[in-house]
This record gives sequence, structure tokens and C-alpha cells, in this order.
Amino acid sequence: HDWTTSDDVPLVIGCYQLNERAATAQSGDDPCGDNQDASSCRSGELRLHMIGPSELSFGNEPVDIIPMESGVLDGKWRRKPARDGEAAIFASACASGRIHLHTLKKDEKWSLSPAASTCDESNEDGASICLSLAWNDVVNADEEDGDRIVASYSNGAVALHDVGEVNGSIHVNESIRWKAHSMFGCPSEVWTCSFLRGSRSVVLSGADDCTLKLWDIRETQRPVNKIGEEEFEAGVTAISPQPSLDHIFAAGSYDEHVRIFDDRKLHEPLSKVHV
Repeated sequence: HDWTTSDDVPLVIGCYQLNERAATAQSGDDPCGDNQDASSCRSGELRLHMIGPSELSFGNEPVDIIPMESGVLDGKWRRKPARDGEAAIFASACASGRIHLHTLKKDEKWSLSPAASTCDESNEDGASICLSLAWNDVVNADEEDGDRIVASYSNGAVALHDVGEVNGSIHVNESIRWKAHSMFGCPSEVWTCSFLRGSRSVVLSGADDCTLKLWDIRETQRPVNKIGEEEFEAGVTAISPQPSLDHIFAAGSYDEHVRIFDDRKLHEPLSKVHV
């Protein structure tokens, strides 16, 4: 079944919980398990809701709950129009540093089915958390480019992943990773990342170092452009490309402002509003 032919719309909520061992030791219920040496661990799950045209209300039970191997920090649907027989795909960014893909299907009820995950080897730093991700579906919906995911990490890195199908099975593989942000010589959390409509080879990243950077994915030694602390007074926490206009994107920051930019003239935002 294809949800696009249904009146129901899928909504996935990613959950994250920090479990401190000291708080659970006395109860004997340790969510971290025997193999975790840290003083705390991060658990999570995905909750699938199917929202009907007249059911936009809070408090309804999810139709499916998927336990995850760690907390979920971000999640995005692949928004390219599905081909015949192609399932909708949801990607989630997890505290383990891994990316997981699930497909939406319906047997007796709607559910999310595990489809693919990145390898542990792609996250050389075991303490690195995957903070955000984005599909390349905003680049140009008419293009036949392969599916890609850009992801950002707590160790200052940004990575690209290729998503494809081989013999009916979905695969996601990291193709390139680079050190993108640092502050005072230390890695800076990269809170957000995105592709940019109208620029097929450009990705954006925003981090705790008060900068937003534009990268050419064909050469990632240095950013092709940067907006720094002369504009942002705190960390950059969100980037959202305009889905129908080339070169335009919004950026959110801890400085409590949302800015609209055109990547062709970054010396000042097109608009800025306090929120």
C-alpha cells in the first residue's frame, strides 16, 4: 500500500532519553545493559502516527512503536515522488552516530520496517553523536540524481551518504566525511546541515562555533563561503532550504533570530526576525 493514495498522512516522532545509571541502579532495571561502561546511555524509539483528514488531535496512540538502539536526534522523510512500487523511506539520526532507514508499509496495519543502517566503522569516534541529517530531495525534484543524505555530528564532522537499492535491498553507505567546524582548537557540535536547492554540489552546515558554512562536496578541504560571528551571536541550530526557490534558505540560531539568506549574496540576510 502507498500512503500517498490514502487519506491518512504518516507522522513519525523520534524519542530520546538520557538514562543515568545511578538513578536506575537501585531498581535493578538498567536500560544501558551490561555492555555499557559509561555512567549513562541514550535510549530512544520511533513512534508512527497516521493522521486522518479530520483527526488532527493530540493524545492518540501510535499505530507502531519501533525501539531504537539509541536516542533519536533527527528524522526526515525522503520527499522525492515515489516511483511505482517504491515505498516511502524515513531516515533517522541516532546518538550512536548511526543513520537508520525505515520503510512505510501496510499489512494489517501501517508500520515502519527496518531497511538499512550505516556501519559502525563509519563512525570512527564512538562518542560521536549524529545530530542532524537531510536528504538531497530539495536540490531539484525533476533531477534523476541518486539519493543522498548529508549528516552532521557532535565531533565537528559532516558526512555524505549514498542511498541505493541492490537486488531489492536498500543500502546506505558513507562516501565522504570531513572536519567541518571547530572552536578554540576543539571540535564544535554541528547542530544542523542541509542541501541547497539550485546548487547540486553545495551543502550547508551550522554549528556551535557561531558559523554557517557552505561546502562544495567535490572539494571539502575548506568551505566555499562562511557566515560568522559578525552575523550570528550564538550557535547556528537550524537550516531549512526554501523548497521551491533556488538559492534561498533560512537559518535559526541560539541568538533567537531567524534569518533568510540568498547564497549568491551572503554579506547580509534578506530578512531577519526575532523569535
